[in-house]
Amino acid sequence: EKMAHSRWLTNVAQIPTKVTIIGAGAMACLFAAKLSNILPVYLVSNWREQIDHINKCGVQMCDPDTLSVISSHNKNIHGITASSLPSIFQQDEHDIVLVMVKSPHTEQAAQTIASLLKFKKSETPAIITMQNGLGNREILESRLNEIISPDRIYQGITNQGACLNEVGRISHTGSGTTSLSSSFEGEKELNKVVNLFDQAGIPTKLI
Repeated sequence: EKMAHSRWLTNVAQIPTKVTIIGAGAMACLFAAKLSNILPVYLVSNWREQIDHINKCGVQMCDPDTLSVISSHNKNIHGITASSLPSIFQQDEHDIVLVMVKSPHTEQAAQTIASLLKFKKSETPAIITMQNGLGNREILESRLNEIISPDRIYQGITNQGACLNEVGRISHTGSGTTSLSSSFEGEKELNKVVNLFDQAGIPTKLI
């Protein structure tokens, strides 16, 4: 039986102000680059070389044919901050947390989220897994059930495409719709995320 809801953190703020992405691969960097145009983005990853490059040069978008850099995403008004230490973000707000790691790393991602929320007293972020494969949301629910209500953990899937050319450099290789769903009542919450993604140039719908 689930523990009393009073043990869980409360709902997210009405208007998202920061996004935290667990992972720093091609898709994580693509979402970070797009979202950083409208709000601050944090990346959390153990890939030291990648996060060092991002903090120095930003996420560099390359032409998919020539691989030449066409834009860098860390010098805009909001920017991207990357770290291998989630503890440095513990005092910041995390309105949305996107899980964008490979499935074998879902357990570690749950530990990272727990660390991010260790000192939070209110405002639970929406946790959205954008991973391929089955069972990732269930793993997050199981590992985080003492601090987050399962109706705060959502499933996402995207038809966007990206590839990593070299450290810190990616190409946007495909566009398409991103879809969000939940096994619980979360339509109001997800509509805020849909609107945010749409504003960032990530066409999104509820399913």
